[in-house]
Amino acid sequence: MPTLCGKAKELYAQAYGPTRYDQYTDDPKGPTRHGGLPRREEFKNLRKIAKSIPFLHRWEYDAESVFWTMYSVLLRVQPQNTEEVPGAVTSLRKAWGALEAHTIPITPGELASYFDVRQPILGFDEDEFAAAFHPTMRDVAVLLQRIAEQVSPTYALMDPLPPFNDHLHEAIQRLILEYLVDHEQDPIPLTPGILRSVGTN
Repeated sequence: MPTLCGKAKELYAQAYGPTRYDQYTDDPKGPTRHGGLPRREEFKNLRKIAKSIPFLHRWEYDAESVFWTMYSVLLRVQPQNTEEVPGAVTSLRKAWGALEAHTIPITPGELASYFDVRQPILGFDEDEFAAAFHPTMRDVAVLLQRIAEQVSPTYALMDPLPPFNDHLHEAIQRLILEYLVDHEQDPIPLTPGILRSVGTN
C-alpha cells in the first residue's frame, strides 16, 4: 500500500479522519500485499486455480478499468507547444496496438487459452512505461506506472484475500493525491481536440 507524508497525509486525514489510514497499511516486513497473501504456486498451477474459481465481480475490477481508461487517454494527449519525439511514437504505437488487440473471452474455449495482451504493460519499469508517453508527460507516466504496480497480483487468487474490498481504490486514490500535491504548481496544458497519432487517425 502506498504511504503518504507531509501535506498529502494532512489532506487525507482532513478528508477521512485519523484512523482510516492505518487500516490499509501493510507491515513493511510482512508477506502481505494489500492485506492479502499472494500464492506462491508456479504460473501453470495458478492458471488451474484461476479456472476453478467461479467468476464473481470484485471491486478491484472497476478500479482496474479506471486505470486502463486513464492509461489510454493520457497516452495520447498532446501537450501544448510541443513536438512529437520519433522514439516515443514507436513505443506509443506498440502500446496502442496492445490496447486495440485486447479482447474479453466469452466461451469456455476462449477462456482456456486466454492471455491478456495488455498484461506485459503492468510489469514495465518506469523507463519502459514512460517510453510511450510524450516526454512532457513523464511524471504522469510514472504515476500510472506506480498505479500499475498495484493492479497485480490478481486479488482473487490471494489466500487469504485482502480484508477490504476497496484496497485497490485506496491505493490509487493515495497515488493520485500524492501526485496532485507534488505537482500543484506545475500543471501540463494540453492541446484541445488533438490526439497523438497512432497511425490510424
